[in-house]
Amino acid sequence: MISVLTGTNSFAVKQELQKLRADFIAKYGESGVEYIYSDQIDVEQLNLALTNVSLFATHKFVVIKNISKVQNLGEHFLKIASLIPEEVQVILLEEHIDKRTAFYKALKKDFDIINLDTLSDQELAKWIVQKVKEDGGLITSLNAQKLISFVGADQLSLASEIQKLITYQPEITEVTIQELIDKRPEETVFQLLESCISGRVKQSLELLNGLEKAHEDPYAIANMIIWQTHILSVVASAGKFSDTEISKQSKINPYVIQKTKRLTHGLSAENLKNIVDRAAEMDIKLKTTTINPWQIIQNTILNF
Repeated sequence: MISVLTGTNSFAVKQELQKLRADFIAKYGESGVEYIYSDQIDVEQLNLALTNVSLFATHKFVVIKNISKVQNLGEHFLKIASLIPEEVQVILLEEHIDKRTAFYKALKKDFDIINLDTLSDQELAKWIVQKVKEDGGLITSLNAQKLISFVGADQLSLASEIQKLITYQPEITEVTIQELIDKRPEETVFQLLESCISGRVKQSLELLNGLEKAHEDPYAIANMIIWQTHILSVVASAGKFSDTEISKQSKINPYVIQKTKRLTHGLSAENLKNIVDRAAEMDIKLKTTTINPWQIIQNTILNF
């Protein structure tokens, strides 16, 4: 049997591989398990791994990593696939496979492809609630969304942070998230935008200086500011729509929408237009001038 395991969700891919491996070991033992890195073998070694079953293992479980990245091996695999014994279970583990290639199309035509992509924020929040429950803890949906805003969408990182939080205290609260989880730059950028809109110039400059001292990429920070102004525009123009409705239409984390709503209180259409215009000007200056990017960002936020 030949399966292709791929997708952007590294956590789900790892979990699926572990499940397939565990199922094999339960039936045939661990001696038949073999991992192959495509950049470290040649055609003959590939033949040997896929067509030979030893006296010590009647069945084999062969994981081949990124064979699509080595063209001659990928082409050779397709040629010999029909010759692989039934006793050999093959898993092609592909981190990033180009779906436009003839190789991928051939795989899709003849083999089982398990594609595991990153979950949406809503799906991820449900997964967090369930994961925390399975690990003996408790978390609300809102705090699950807050955890996503702090950690990001990578489930491997989330699983690690969940374990840390539960070890500290089984009930995961907003307070424990803020105390124990390091903020991503996106969270600091939101605070930066909030302080700018509120007119807290000193705090704004301190936050920006902190990002620079942390050696963050100024162009990445600028893109985050632009994205935050986009979210601000979406929320401000949403009228009386609920957070859930806005999230569903915009694909933005409900927790992000909820906290962004705070920024829209007292924000006039003229103020919003000024923020969007200044962010657009910043983007142009960063792309067309040689001025220090941190200086451009500072001048921008001071004029919000």
